[in-house]
Amino acid sequence: MYEGTSQLQVVAAINAVTKGTFLEQIKTYEAADYAPEMCAVKSKLTDLRVRFEEMVARVETLEKERSGYKDFHARRLVETAGHIIITYLLARQAGESAEYIDSARIYCKLAESKVAEAYNYLMHSDVEDVDLFKKVGQEETIG
Repeated sequence: MYEGTSQLQVVAAINAVTKGTFLEQIKTYEAADYAPEMCAVKSKLTDLRVRFEEMVARVETLEKERSGYKDFHARRLVETAGHIIITYLLARQAGESAEYIDSARIYCKLAESKVAEAYNYLMHSDVEDVDLFKKVGQEETIG
């Protein structure tokens, strides 16, 4: 049940990714002022935003070649946006209360690793992967 619910949330959120809603919010957070202790975190988040934009652009381009490519990478895109946004929220909280400084730094490291994984997979994925995964899924159903 959880997996199905989770997938529905991704399906609902992917349009916010591809229409630029999440990117607009990320840029709003990026333009804000943060506590001096969050300078390194903010710098890393800017780099993650650039990667996110590259990921979205690649998916939008390859979706035109092969319908289903966006759906194939939807979870990676939604989770990438989520990691960036959550880190910004923690960085903002760190400016309001010093007890969030360590949490923001720790979550930023997690976000960096999760985004790097999604970025590397997506940027090395091609349109043939959609059919490859469908084929493997059918083999598992038959077998």
